[in-house]
Amino acid sequence: MKSIKTKANDSSTLISILFCLLYFTSYMTRKSFSAIKLGIPDSILTDVQIGYIGSALFFTYGAGQIISGVLGDRIDPRKLIFCGLGVTTLCNAAFPFVTSVPLLIVLWAINGFAQALFWPPIVKLMTIYLKGERYTKAVMSVSMAAQIALLAVYASAALFVSLAAWKGMFALSCVLAVITGIGLVLGFRTLERRHPNAVRDALAGKAIEPSDPSEEQASPAPKKESLWRIILASGLLFVFVMTATVGFLRDGIEEWMSTYLYTTFSLKADLSTLMNLFMPIFGLLCVRFAAMLHLRILKDEMREVTVLMSICAAATLALGLFHTLHPIFSIVMIMLSVGCIHAANTSLTCYLPARFVKSGRVSTVSGLVNAFTYVGSTIATSAVPWMVQETSWQATILSWCAVGLVCLAACVLIARTWKKFLKQNKD
Repeated sequence: MKSIKTKANDSSTLISILFCLLYFTSYMTRKSFSAIKLGIPDSILTDVQIGYIGSALFFTYGAGQIISGVLGDRIDPRKLIFCGLGVTTLCNAAFPFVTSVPLLIVLWAINGFAQALFWPPIVKLMTIYLKGERYTKAVMSVSMAAQIALLAVYASAALFVSLAAWKGMFALSCVLAVITGIGLVLGFRTLERRHPNAVRDALAGKAIEPSDPSEEQASPAPKKESLWRIILASGLLFVFVMTATVGFLRDGIEEWMSTYLYTTFSLKADLSTLMNLFMPIFGLLCVRFAAMLHLRILKDEMREVTVLMSICAAATLALGLFHTLHPIFSIVMIMLSVGCIHAANTSLTCYLPARFVKSGRVSTVSGLVNAFTYVGSTIATSAVPWMVQETSWQATILSWCAVGLVCLAACVLIARTWKKFLKQNKD
């Protein structure tokens, strides 16, 4: 029994390390362009062109989530991960050498699809190897790795901007991706030795041998149910609205925070980029707060999102009303709103899909939920600069508050349906 428990603990730690490394690299290779945009001379790319390139990534990333989610429930998720890692490495390597804007849009759209091959397979693998609190803790670790990656990407970008060497950002991302690929090969081989055929059995519908001593017998493989029945029974249509609003707010604020500070308070480009570091620092605290809410207090994703988005709406309202008051005030309000958005996103895209283990649709639901997140992201990346140009920063920021209120309304509308779904699917 002791050896089984040790094996389970070791596997849980290894899985957390592997997927933390992978998601860290995913953020570095996905946000390399958006983080370094202020360092790219206007003679190469204008703000509008930057918006088009960013939207291309978000569009294919969102659409790719659906494909990735469906495939993750049908084929070995590890194959999808390696495919995505290889393609994103090539895209980052090629970006500094492409001079045509249309080609850059196509290149970054390809990178977006490659990035979509990460998250649904990650969720699928974690639900195969981990159960209960082990899964929640692993998700929290991966989510925190994403926040640490944001710290790393913005710090690196600020350094490269100050050195007038924006191309170095893409070189750094490529090196990290290669290291991650080597680590995944070694890590997956170790997991296969410890839990032979676990992934194959899960995909084939066979009973899965338990790796945790608290599981008395082999876990029955989930039986796939009709996707539309699941969507209607759980109220996922409202979840899609919520994730779209969260994506709009997250990337609308993150992508253009540095530009807002740069234009409103006349901060230097490298300093404005460096200000982005404050968001992931607070985001780390909010992700831990979300995990505490999920594990110890609310244990209900809809109630968690209601609490977090209420705070976000209040922060964006304050920012909109006093957007020229002082850069420190603006940074604090942005930190608070983005931190809560990341925590809400963790509840919706990480914890919520695990509720669908019994239906055999974990990867599919994960892909759909994440896809709608990036519907919002795609709209925000182009809409924010357009709104600023046509109206003002104040009107744009107040629109963020309105979007947050839409998310809260969806939370209220789904609450009863979701509660009933949780009772029916309780482990």
